[in-house]
Amino acid sequence: METDEMRILLVDDDPILRDLLATSLGREGFLNVTSACSAEQAVELVDSASEAFDCFLLDIMLEGMNGIELCRRLRQRVEYRIAPIIMITSNRAKAFMDRAFTAGATDFLRKPLDQAEVAGRIRTAMLLVEVMRQEQRGRQALQTLMANAGEFDLIDTTQRLCFPDVSDMLDYFEFENRFLRLKEGQYQMNLIRLQLEDPDELCQRHSRADILKLIHAISANVGKAIQVRRLWFAYIGAGRFIFCTIGPTGLASPAIPDRIREVAREAAHKITLEGNPEVRISVQPLSERRIISRQAALSIIRKEFDIVSRASAASLPTIDIIENHLFAKIDNIFSAADYNE
Repeated sequence: METDEMRILLVDDDPILRDLLATSLGREGFLNVTSACSAEQAVELVDSASEAFDCFLLDIMLEGMNGIELCRRLRQRVEYRIAPIIMITSNRAKAFMDRAFTAGATDFLRKPLDQAEVAGRIRTAMLLVEVMRQEQRGRQALQTLMANAGEFDLIDTTQRLCFPDVSDMLDYFEFENRFLRLKEGQYQMNLIRLQLEDPDELCQRHSRADILKLIHAISANVGKAIQVRRLWFAYIGAGRFIFCTIGPTGLASPAIPDRIREVAREAAHKITLEGNPEVRISVQPLSERRIISRQAALSIIRKEFDIVSRASAASLPTIDIIENHLFAKIDNIFSAADYNE
């Protein structure tokens, strides 16, 4: 996507900052910037837009509905589940950042704003948008080849999935992006794998609709049962989930995999599959260490995703090549940028 094609919605109640930022973005080639002076006006613009916005710049401290609540409402809309939402703030309090990320924020910009930094963050956001669009186009093309398929048969459970109604569940790339946003350092962290055993056999013996119900039931029940301050998880395909908790959990570390296993098995038991076969589930930690660096955690989750991706590479070669190429670019951008100034 060219910079002049990207539709940006800027929301800030300071008219001087709005004008300065819109002018600065224009100099950088971002010519399609719409401004709003409040969250309420932003909602009206979103509702009346003939074409969805590609990126949002939201001031956190808005009068009335604040930027965090606006971010949360945008994420509830299907068309903005993956749209980049960049928060603007002069407040450095960690609590504000945590609340914004929980609401679905992609990134932060701190006042006073630096023109080059703003443009760089938006270009990164553009690349993320392009990744998602490339993938959507590829999957849509594949789906059109599946003649006489039912509604659920168009959902490939061997690939990654994300259910919008399941709290704390993320698409894998959003899951990875959460780690990229962490500051460099050591974290109290649990990384856990949940695996449905013999996923190929399950897919051969049962319809995709049944497998989808099984994956959804496990996702929904584990998400509700593991009540910790920060829980992220993703279904990465081939019957495999990755779970991450960060910070104190109120549970001994060995108890967390046990609890996930217990809840997942209970959820699977309630799903009726043809012949009522027992669904075997294994759960194990991905690292024995309880204090782990951001980079080490990234390496672990990427290895898990690579294992699943290689197993299914033959079925989606074109999409994998596109994603690998684009995300290599993203890694380079994130490596070059300092997100924790």
